[in-house]
Amino acid sequence: MKGILHIIGAGPGDPELLTIKAFHVLTENTDVVAYPGSAPCTGTAFQIVSQSVPAIKDKEQLPLTFPMSEDPETLSDAHTAAVRQVKDKLDAGKNVSFLTLGDPSIYSTASFLLDPIRTDGYEVRIISGVPSFCAGAAKLLMPLVSGNEPVQIFPSEDFDLSFPGTMILLKVGRHLAQIKQRISDCGRTAYLIENCGLPEERLYRSLQEMPEKTGYFSLIIVK
Repeated sequence: MKGILHIIGAGPGDPELLTIKAFHVLTENTDVVAYPGSAPCTGTAFQIVSQSVPAIKDKEQLPLTFPMSEDPETLSDAHTAAVRQVKDKLDAGKNVSFLTLGDPSIYSTASFLLDPIRTDGYEVRIISGVPSFCAGAAKLLMPLVSGNEPVQIFPSEDFDLSFPGTMILLKVGRHLAQIKQRISDCGRTAYLIENCGLPEERLYRSLQEMPEKTGYFSLIIVK
């Protein structure tokens, strides 16, 4: 019998935001723990989850390589290799839990595993996680949206500030200075959350407070 692939959202960084369901799957129904990483017990998702579920350190490890590259061939080769490694464990009858930051349905590395494995007839289950922008709004003590207000999510600097509702800008690290200028020019309010849930977390409640540069795990909420 083939194993089951669980794709588990680790949340944005705070180990205590891991769901109870994820905890039970990892402790009771996981033979192999997979995650983006260069070696066993590495990678941000693993480091977060292992604080809440120390038992995963004693399970079989499957670090998978997902290069930060824009070259299509490089990415395709890496994704194909990762799918093959997971399938090998499932074919051996082992249940695999793949850890991914945030929620698996939102710009997740897990998307590169989901369709190839599911379409080949394997059973896949997704365990939702807390998205970074929801956790960030909670830190700021503010609703993302209320009433009939719309919301849009943008994964890069390519966004339209004429949108009337709340805007969530992800992956802003390399373009922060330009993004700040565009928001300032249109007179809107913005908040920056760096490393949400991690020890290095920082909150900025205005454009004036924000630095000119930030890291990869940063997002902006525009009101």
